Amino acid sequence: MFGNTKREKLLRDEGARVAAMGRAELGEAYRDGLRSYADRVNLFVRQEADGTLPSGGKEPDSLIEAFSGRLLEILRAEGRLDRAEFPPFHGAVLPLLREHAMWTGGTAWLPEGILLEAGGACWLAAGPGRSEPIPGWLGFGVSPCGTWIGAVVEDGEGLAIEIRQGLSGAVLQRLAVPKSLRGCLDRDDLDIWEGTPRLTEVIVHPNGREAVLVTEGGILVVSGEGARLAYPDRQRIDEGVAAAADCGDGRYAINLSMEHAALSPDGRLLIVGDQCSDHVLMDYGAFEEIGAVLPTVSYPNFAAFTADGSMALVSSCHFYSGETQILDVQAWKDVRDGSVLGITGRYGRVGASVSAGGSVSAGGSVWIGDAHGYIRRLSADAQDGRLEAGRQFLGGTPTGMAISPDGGHLAVLCHSGFLHVLSLKPEDAGADPYRIGAGALRELWSTLFWKESPGTWVW
Repeated sequence: MFGNTKREKLLRDEGARVAAMGRAELGEAYRDGLRSYADRVNLFVRQEADGTLPSGGKEPDSLIEAFSGRLLEILRAEGRLDRAEFPPFHGAVLPLLREHAMWTGGTAWLPEGILLEAGGACWLAAGPGRSEPIPGWLGFGVSPCGTWIGAVVEDGEGLAIEIRQGLSGAVLQRLAVPKSLRGCLDRDDLDIWEGTPRLTEVIVHPNGREAVLVTEGGILVVSGEGARLAYPDRQRIDEGVAAAADCGDGRYAINLSMEHAALSPDGRLLIVGDQCSDHVLMDYGAFEEIGAVLPTVSYPNFAAFTADGSMALVSSCHFYSGETQILDVQAWKDVRDGSVLGITGRYGRVGASVSAGGSVSAGGSVWIGDAHGYIRRLSADAQDGRLEAGRQFLGGTPTGMAISPDGGHLAVLCHSGFLHVLSLKPEDAGADPYRIGAGALRELWSTLFWKESPGTWVW
């Protein structure tokens, strides 16, 4: 990297040069700069992967962000950036993201289009630049098989989960989000939170009648009969109460960080965890621990099941770095001592995943997205005993991933406010001089969910 003072001067000079360019010169300079940067970064990545990186070698830098102001002008005037003229690259608009990008959450691919969360609302993206908000939906969750959708809606002064089959289906269940843990815990030796909790994630059970609510105040299961606290369990609460008393910290209160959960496709198993836990496998219904595995890095932050439920993916992180384990679920059930199981890969902090069918042990694959801006395909068929079978750089940290019903396309929603749509079809794969990473996926289009014009600008 350039020194900060030197880089700032170079960036100012490059920005002045870019501002004076005509349209044809602008596009040519942009493409030349991006191609040169991609070549240098891809060489760095290859050398880092195969151990040939020279001592002291650093990741290449670029001044392509100097184009950001001109690109924003074109978006405002034309509503799109032509990919042939300006091949997409996250770094080119990086200075704009803090001001323009909307908060993003999960995503699901439905027959009607791509359902996603952005800016505290839900949207349906039917195609490039063709996105509409869904009135009244504040968030959503789906069942592992994708059959059931749980919409988060207002319910008086609180929230409710409306479960329906498909986007336009009738509401079959309306489940109240509890405003207190008092109905779930019959004890007075800890502080009980009051008020509507912030929902980190919603997972609808495959039976279509229940939902798992992931919150910082605990992981709850709600049904027509009320709410139940699944995690932390009684033993962990007892330990928290005792620790607070021993340390003189006052009364214990459930206050999770990095809380997460995953439900198996058959609805029988639940993975739970938080910053201070192991990776915990529970029996759904009894909500008793039946397996625990130590995180390989400091803090557990993510979990998922493969499409057939035979394998599980668990990740732990420290800041932006992380490691991901692929675990055999049956073997995990017999583990009580915190042993490490399965294959481990070292990637960035994982923010989203989606299974491409089967499991990694049966020829399927799992896509993950990490905090370094990469999507990675994990497969037991990868070469040289590695778990990673391919990677592609998008730039933003993925918050949601989904595969189209026909299995031919991958949608990735990122913190940058970008919804990327890529082809998984072999006939669409190939080299691209502007692409960073070892992947060969062709990105078909992206829609920008930015505050100024959410869901309409296209790149």
